[in-house]
Amino acid sequence: MKKLILALIVITSSVYSFEKKDDSFTYSTLGTDLIVPSIGMGIRKWGIDGGYDLNGSFSSLIFINRLAASASYLKKFNDNNYIGIGGGAFLALFSYDNQKYLNGGVFPSLKFGKESENSFHEISIAIPQISNHGIMFLPLISYRYGF
Repeated sequence: MKKLILALIVITSSVYSFEKKDDSFTYSTLGTDLIVPSIGMGIRKWGIDGGYDLNGSFSSLIFINRLAASASYLKKFNDNNYIGIGGGAFLALFSYDNQKYLNGGVFPSLKFGKESENSFHEISIAIPQISNHGIMFLPLISYRYGF
């Protein structure tokens, strides 16, 4: 049984990994979702043909609290600049006039970024957002600094 589990781990890791150019790292982020400050963390792995990014964030500004998670495929178009496409999910809590409103949903995202050896700057645009209140065409523009 142990040999079967080990074989499955080896096969799975070779199927889901890129060719050998191991540029994977975990990171923390500081940023904004529109004007709301956010913090987050994630993992990014680069291969020869592209990479992927998995991240989560928390945004809060007095009466707005938002949790979000997303996954993206990234493609470099030179050594430092990249573009990404992906999607994610969010859960938001709005407090106003002693009332609380819960909103959740999914969103597609388009990312543009510049990466250096130890950090990155990234702008993400999410439109439309599909939530339990319907489709919102208000673009959510986010900026993140990862380190």
